[in-house]
Amino acid sequence: MVQLFDKISSVLKDNIITPLDERRLKEMCYIGDLPLLKEQRTHFILPIGVVISKFATIGKDCVIYQNVTIGGRDFIQNGDPKNYPHIGDNCIIYPGAFIVGPITIGENSVIGANSVVVSNIPPNSIVGGNPARIMPKS
Repeated sequence: MVQLFDKISSVLKDNIITPLDERRLKEMCYIGDLPLLKEQRTHFILPIGVVISKFATIGKDCVIYQNVTIGGRDFIQNGDPKNYPHIGDNCIIYPGAFIVGPITIGENSVIGANSVVVSNIPPNSIVGGNPARIMPKS
């Protein structure tokens, strides 16, 4: 599992959010705290349709693909961070995934394409489906 991330991560390590990427992120996405995600070295692959609540927390060196939604079960005006996802370091979130609610995604986890994650995921897991389930390691 960690080897999978290392392979992908090694390709992306030198990539940073360029001014063009930042403009695209602002035009085609809603990202609550883009400066913080830049500090965390978050990598956006094809930055289109991404929605990340400003109350969600995302760890360092995560990779986020297009059309990912990360949000809570709270009205935006309340903004209680306890009601929003916490995503650990080195996670990969594939296209179309929804991560919703007061949940924790453990570090080094992979969220499959079009997965709907509404419960906690332990570290070093691969999940997929709707609702998302932990896939057996083979």
